[in-house]
Amino acid sequence: MVELEGKRRVRENKKDNVTYYIYRFINKNGEVIYVGKTVQPIKNRMGVHFGFSGHLKLECYEQKESIEYITLKSRIDMNIKEMYYIGKWKPVFNSDYNKLYHEEMTIKINEDDNWIILNEDIEKFNENKKKKPINHLTLEDIKKFVDSIDVNTLTGKRDKAILLLSFSLGLRISELTSINVEDIEITDKELIIKIFNNTKNAYISKIVMYSHNEYCTIVALQDWIKNSKIKSDSLFRSIKKSDLVFTRLSSQSVTDIVKKYSTLAGFDPTLYSGDSLKSGYVKSNL
Repeated sequence: MVELEGKRRVRENKKDNVTYYIYRFINKNGEVIYVGKTVQPIKNRMGVHFGFSGHLKLECYEQKESIEYITLKSRIDMNIKEMYYIGKWKPVFNSDYNKLYHEEMTIKINEDDNWIILNEDIEKFNENKKKKPINHLTLEDIKKFVDSIDVNTLTGKRDKAILLLSFSLGLRISELTSINVEDIEITDKELIIKIFNNTKNAYISKIVMYSHNEYCTIVALQDWIKNSKIKSDSLFRSIKKSDLVFTRLSSQSVTDIVKKYSTLAGFDPTLYSGDSLKSGYVKSNL
């Protein structure tokens, strides 16, 4: 009992040392263009954004003029503040949140936050982003990615559907992660999917045909839906232990999936990101 209590204290102490951050990117006009959160040290998180693993559109990083952040004491404070500020400012590059939470915000939260300007290493971050290579995926590449997936697992079924759907339609990460089950219709001939277009502020329909081979997007999507038992809301979700389907998949998770299978397929993962799926888009379906 004493040993167990000691371990519990260690875990509590580690938790107490965590700092929770909300950060924002501001453009030259003083507009907030992106709001994010992290439990990583803020400089480490910026290193991810402006390195090989940055998941936002390149325009976001290019338009950023300054970075500011605040620190909070708990995860729930961090989550609530992030949602609050996204709802208030409606940053253009928080497009997935803006689609999901389009109602007008009616509550008020204390905004007496001390935003700290992150000046150090900004130019270094900018240079890293300029050097970031984004290799596009060819048809043969995506087949190698898919061949490396263990489709006997629920995670594998999800990842196969993600890779094939993103590649066959050339979807942005934000478009992919915002898809709901209600947005898709599968017939005996095709898949019709409604994608929210932020530029037009409206849904557009895209179509995928059956390919009748092991790389068929529709069959992979049906396999994921059937085995995940998802009936409504988020189409692609995180998966916890014991195949428990959880919350909507994040943009960073999609980038991690691409890097995972680029490694398994024998590619250099630093040369690929979630954007590789869109840049490798081909008009003919698999």
